[in-house]
Amino acid sequence: MAPRSLVSVGVFSAVVVGFLVACGDARAQCPNPPASVGVLGGPVQCATSATVIWSAVAGINQYEVGRSTSPSSGTAVVVATLPSGASSWLDVSPPLNQQYFYFVRTIDSPGFGCASGIGDWSPAVPASMYQPVVAAPGLPSVSTSTCSSATLVWSTVPRATSYQVFISRTNVFADATLYATVSSASVSGPQADFGARYVWVRGVNTCGAGPTVGPVFVVPRGGVRITGLQFASPVCDRVTATTIGTNGTMTVRFIWTNPPGGGTITLGSFPAVSASYASAPLPGVSPGQAISIRAEVFDSSCGQPQQVFEANGNVGGVSSVVVPGTLGTVGSPVSIAALVGPPTPLGVTYAWQRDGVALGSDGGRITGLATPTISFSTIKVEDVGLYELVVTNTCGTGSIVVGGGVLGVRVPCRADHDQSGTLEIGDVFSFLNGWFAGCP
Repeated sequence: MAPRSLVSVGVFSAVVVGFLVACGDARAQCPNPPASVGVLGGPVQCATSATVIWSAVAGINQYEVGRSTSPSSGTAVVVATLPSGASSWLDVSPPLNQQYFYFVRTIDSPGFGCASGIGDWSPAVPASMYQPVVAAPGLPSVSTSTCSSATLVWSTVPRATSYQVFISRTNVFADATLYATVSSASVSGPQADFGARYVWVRGVNTCGAGPTVGPVFVVPRGGVRITGLQFASPVCDRVTATTIGTNGTMTVRFIWTNPPGGGTITLGSFPAVSASYASAPLPGVSPGQAISIRAEVFDSSCGQPQQVFEANGNVGGVSSVVVPGTLGTVGSPVSIAALVGPPTPLGVTYAWQRDGVALGSDGGRITGLATPTISFSTIKVEDVGLYELVVTNTCGTGSIVVGGGVLGVRVPCRADHDQSGTLEIGDVFSFLNGWFAGCP
């Protein structure tokens, strides 16, 4: 059995060695970076400063904040050194109008296993601080134009991260639609998208849109452009197109894009040598039917449309007329309002008749004879009868649609013979005139 003193020394040595090993393990790595590193307010802001935030780490001496235009921590440059109690830092001069990255690391006293005491950088945190776009791009222009495509270009503006392109058939911006949002100062598309269109451009970033430049009118290849499409002229079962410019190698084509049964129907193709064109009648259409027509300026040398004009409308005429039965009071006003279908039709005429006989204005007492609603300023007993509204369609075959209803008259006072609404001497003379006139 070993002496007691030697046992004590051995135990003490083991404890000391164990403590040193434990301390060595504790210093075997550099301090960890803080957790939850971020940018207050989000990674993309309309601002000129940024606040970096993180979760505090206990037992360290300092924090360092790094910044770089690359997400690689090896490129980070120290921009701030902060005491151990810090958990945020305000960057009053970050890069503006571009993306960059923040990093945060902890620093402790140098020790065994980490001679510098400097920990690793946190993962990269993206940030972008933007200022509003205050300048408008230069006027857009056509840089290239082929049979099938065109490219528009414009000058760049400071702070813009993208550009919005708007197009319209008119030179009013309120009528324009957003065509594309692009990151560069150019946009390409089918020739028909830009031909005979007005174009506007503006720069955009996270702060919003800057001033708009335009409009610029883009002349289509071939120089012929459609300016309008009508659904009711010359008759309302066909369409007409108005054009500017002539070119014998171009054609104006009408295509019905939503006929019953699907597919498309070509309604005509004409050399572009005049100022207006009329399509063939739409086959098998009914009054009020919704139609969609595509009019094209087609370049035969390219085999491509250089302008496409889409329009929607309704075939004119009516298919139904309903005249409600109506009851009026002698001496009072009354109206008969017919219901026509479809409502507000194109290409029709109206005429009212009573018991098969066309009505007159009766000195202005009856109005609305050429409309769907006939009105009486004062109604009389002799107004009783069958009232019919005759609607003549000027579309297609010129069909006639008729609807009828009875007008009844209530006589509240039989002694009011002249139907003036009051009893007076005139009622006596009215009665005597009728008496002496006798019966037919």
